[in-house]
Amino acid sequence: MSGLFFIRKSGKVACYFGRWMGERATAVFMRGPGYAFDIVTDLERLERPNAATAGFLLDFDTKRAVLFDAAIRWSAEDAEDPSAPGPLGIALRVPEVERLDLRPEEQALVDVARRGTTWAAFVDALQAVELRDSYRDWSIEWVGTSAALAHLGGTLAP
Repeated sequence: MSGLFFIRKSGKVACYFGRWMGERATAVFMRGPGYAFDIVTDLERLERPNAATAGFLLDFDTKRAVLFDAAIRWSAEDAEDPSAPGPLGIALRVPEVERLDLRPEEQALVDVARRGTTWAAFVDALQAVELRDSYRDWSIEWVGTSAALAHLGGTLAP
């Protein structure tokens, strides 16, 4: 699973790609915008976005975040294949969150992943976590995977 990441900072937008980052993208995102920035800016930088199964946009200028992950289903209607089995919500990403090198105060992120069965519950819990590097004052949006490239690719326009 590959990951695609967009960073906007000081009016400049960059796109990064990680061939094996798809499964970790949501966990990296959850750890906080500063951590996510540090991780993805070490990945391969692209001039044009590739197809990917997961990723995010972090706009540090407007404090807006957009997340997508093909494996996460918030409802049967959200799934690319509504008949596909699997849990709803972010719970399937708990192992990736647990694999991060979490500091003791960041262990609450594992609980956020376990409780995030709806988009609203996930965002509320993520913004409520008392960490220095958090999304407390960010707007966070979900974009389905099939719409992600069109939606996020437009961020590369000057």
